[in-house]
This record gives sequence, structure tokens and C-alpha cells, in this order.
Amino acid sequence: GACADVGNLLLARGLGREHEIQTRRALGATRGRLVRQLVTESLVLAVVAAGLALWVGWLASRWIWHLFGSGLMTFDWKTAAVDAMLALFATLIFGLLPALKTTRRGPNTARVRKVLIAAQVTISCVLLIVGSLLTNALREHLGVRVRFDTAHTLVVDFGHAAGLPRGQLDDLAGRLGRLPGADGVTITLHPPLLRYCETFRPRGSAQQVCMMAVDPSYFSALRVALTRGRTFRIEEKDVVVVGESAARAFWPGMEPIGKSLSVPTLLANGDVVLRTDAVIGVVANSGANKAYFPDSVEVYRPIRGQEELWAAFLIHTNGNPKSLIDAARFAASRVFPGVNPEVSPLLDAFYRQNYRIRMEAIILDWLAGIATVLALVGLAGLVAFSVNQQ
Repeated sequence: GACADVGNLLLARGLGREHEIQTRRALGATRGRLVRQLVTESLVLAVVAAGLALWVGWLASRWIWHLFGSGLMTFDWKTAAVDAMLALFATLIFGLLPALKTTRRGPNTARVRKVLIAAQVTISCVLLIVGSLLTNALREHLGVRVRFDTAHTLVVDFGHAAGLPRGQLDDLAGRLGRLPGADGVTITLHPPLLRYCETFRPRGSAQQVCMMAVDPSYFSALRVALTRGRTFRIEEKDVVVVGESAARAFWPGMEPIGKSLSVPTLLANGDVVLRTDAVIGVVANSGANKAYFPDSVEVYRPIRGQEELWAAFLIHTNGNPKSLIDAARFAASRVFPGVNPEVSPLLDAFYRQNYRIRMEAIILDWLAGIATVLALVGLAGLVAFSVNQQ
């Protein structure tokens, strides 16, 4: 788009000087002299413009670095060098066209203008489409439609902390449940919207499954409705609860309760075996898997022994979850001294975890918008010049 703008502007500039060039030809100026003059002018213009562009690009990268943090965007000198070479090439080529036309040996600049107009229209449309797609992708990723209460959920995430036995986890769950304003507490290995679930495709099916390991209290704490059957008991084996979308995908028009689902299981020695789990219940789709696996369906299994070291607590509150942060952190310190879990509202944790993705998408959206505006301004100027030439 920028190269097309440069070409259009230089062609317009050359056509505006056509009378001057023809007069100099009549006074005896040779074709080579005119070409050298225009090449020199174009080269000076290209060098100054490329230098300013590199300087502005470097300043912009520093501004982004200070505004959003290190590692988000860096100034790539190789890319900058390629862009500078393209700008020089475009400036020199299109700076030569007016001189070649005056000698009646060059290409028809009117035809070249038409080609450039078509190219700019195409580029402008592409940039508009890309910008809208980026905006929509950002909106869909950060505006995931979920069917559980995210606004009143507090997360106490121990991450990879080891040495969290089940008895102490139950003790902490009791303490958290007694906090003023807490009306539901559960334990999960996969906090919704925060950690990747276990994904697989059952044998003989192309449908992706997002499996989450949760406690039985998960569904009531997050207000995920049970529509059929029952939920599992603590450490109950070889059973699963499926979402409504999973029931429709695997057993369309059939009763899913009592059906079997083949689930790959990682053994202690590293081998993977298929385990057959019985479906004991169906719950409403929560949408917890849609942030990272939008085409998957939901399946829940009980937390198994020795998995609690990955535990995270979800506290449902009847008010602002931020008001319980200090109390929840204090309760965790009383049960697990020296362990510092991450305590934050669910939505805050989700946005913080996706900060880099959001910022990159926003910056790309800005750049696409700027490029589109430049292309449209150049197109409007060229069209106005072409009308004036008629």
C-alpha cells in the first residue's frame, strides 16, 4: 500500500512537471541528463523518507515497550532493512516513469496510473477485511459466552505447588466456605478460562473433547445445571459427566446415561491406555472450554488421587469477589504456611493471562487501521488528480 502511494504521488508529481521537462528537452537537454536529474531527486527523497520511517518505527517500538512491557514488540532491523529497500526501489522506479514518457520510449503513465488505482483499491479492501477480522477475533476470544457466573467467582490458584494433601485441601475448602460473602466453594484442576483442559478425540470420532477434572461441588458452586442423571462422588472411578453438546455429538437422539466413553489415560510409566468410563450425568454447557478450544465439547471427571498438587479453588460469592481476596489469602496461609497462591477474581485472572494476546491484537488492529487510512487518502488524492487531468 505504501509503495503504491509512493508510485501514485511520484507519477502525479512527474505529470505536473511534464511541461517543464518538455521545455528543457526543447532547449537541448538530453534524455540522459533528465533521467539523472529525476533519479537523483527521487533518491534523495527516498533516503530521507526511509530514514524518517526507520526513526519513527524505532520510536514506536520503544513507546510500545514502555507502555505494555518488554517482549511484546521489538524493533526488527532485518524487517526494517527490507522495508527500506522496497521504499527505495519503488521511489526510483516510479521516479523514472515521467522522464521515460517524455522521451516517448517509456510506458504509458495513464495505464500505469490505472494499474496503481486498481492495486490500491484491492489493498484498501484487503486491509479493511484484515482489520475487521482481527477485531472480531479479539472480541470472540475475550468475549467468550459462558453459562456460569464469572462475575462473582474468586480463584485461589496454587499452580504447580507440591505437597497439598487431600485432607488439608478439604480443611481449606471449609475455611473458604465460611468466609463472609462466600456461598459456594469447589476444587478443580482446570479453572475455567484459565488452564487448558485435557483434550482428546474418542476412538472412531473426529469430535474434540475438552475434559476437566473437578470435585462434585463444581457444578453447584458455579451454577452449572444438572439436566439428567447425577454428579459423581469424590474420587469415584470410571465415571464421567458430559455436557449437553457432548451428549448430542456422541449419542444423537439417544439417552446418554449409561453409555460408555473411551478416554485415553496416562500411566505412571508414561504409557497411554484407553479407559472406558460410564456416563452418569448430563449438565448444561458452561462454555468454559470455548476460550481455547471453541470446537470442543465438555466432559468432566472426578479428581483422582495425587492430582491435588495442581489444585485451584473456585469461590462463588454473593457480592464483589475482590472483597474476599485478603481473607482468602489469609485462610490459605493458615493451612499452607509458606505457600503463596494466586488470588484474584476469575475475569481479572483471565484478562491478565491473555494480556499479551490482547495487546498484540490491538496493536495489529491499529496498524491495519493506519495503513487503510493511508491507502484511502492516497487513493482519494490520485482520483482527484486524475479528474483534474481530464
